[in-house]
Amino acid sequence: MERFSIRDAPPIGTKVVTVVVGTEPELEDFTVHEELLRRSSDFFNAALNNDWAEAGERLIRLPTGQPASFYIYVQWLYSARLFSKGTLSQATSSTAGNNQEWTSLIQCYFLANYLQDVDFKDTLMDALMQWTAEVPQLNRNATVVSAKEIYDNTEDGSPLRKFFVDLSVWKVEGSVWENEEGATLPYDFLRAVTIGLSRRLQPGQTLQDVIDEKNGTCHYHAHGNNPCYKSKSPR
Repeated sequence: MERFSIRDAPPIGTKVVTVVVGTEPELEDFTVHEELLRRSSDFFNAALNNDWAEAGERLIRLPTGQPASFYIYVQWLYSARLFSKGTLSQATSSTAGNNQEWTSLIQCYFLANYLQDVDFKDTLMDALMQWTAEVPQLNRNATVVSAKEIYDNTEDGSPLRKFFVDLSVWKVEGSVWENEEGATLPYDFLRAVTIGLSRRLQPGQTLQDVIDEKNGTCHYHAHGNNPCYKSKSPR
């Protein structure tokens, strides 16, 4: 077990906030230390300012959020660990379990994007790259169905879009694109994949798998010129 200096322990304060996530019938309350939320999320930092309508009540509502994703977020805030894998009771096979974790990580990324939490986004991106390296080809092929949801919930230039296009170019088998459901995929996604494939097949192009090449780097991170979460003190 890795140990750290007590001087590096991050303060969490004594004030707590109630975050109400989702809508009925899937509505759940979470009690979280305000200091953790403010330090990690620009959204919460702004929401908890004095001019926020519900700041005095110590209550924040996230009606469009998913309780399962926010649970993973809270666990990450306190432990710096991602509890994203399903249980045997939730998945009847390893294939279904892998697909379930992909969906969970993607949903958490949407949440991180909304909360403007860069460190959480970058942590999730590293987890997605690790997932890609670990799962069988069948699971990588199945990720294409997430295209519309990813493009509906991210903006142009999103690191998740960039990663997803590279994943589709380098890790998805050609037979997947013959599926008639391909006609329903977002135009911007198909255009980006077409450009990626054409560049991959250019004469003289080194056929280096971009995903493998960038694994372990900040290539798909959102922190820009700011420090990566991996270089910061542990939570």
